[in-house]
Amino acid sequence: MCDWQGVGRKVMTKYGWREGQSLGSSVLGIVDALDAEGGQKPSDKRGFGYEMSFFVDVLILFILTAHMLVFLAVYLHIRKM
Repeated sequence: MCDWQGVGRKVMTKYGWREGQSLGSSVLGIVDALDAEGGQKPSDKRGFGYEMSFFVDVLILFILTAHMLVFLAVYLHIRKM
């Protein structure tokens, strides 16, 4: 008997899953949950979509730099007046 009662378990139970069964229509998959030990933690920077985060970081840096340059130009223009 599992000692966990998470959201995933509730959803799977709602759709007919029972403890000791595998998932899928053929019910031929693994029965035991994968071991989380040594697995990915929320602070890890790997996994699906992470490669794109570098480009997102660069884009955000570019946008912030552009905003700072506009602010500086407006500030210098006002200061000249």
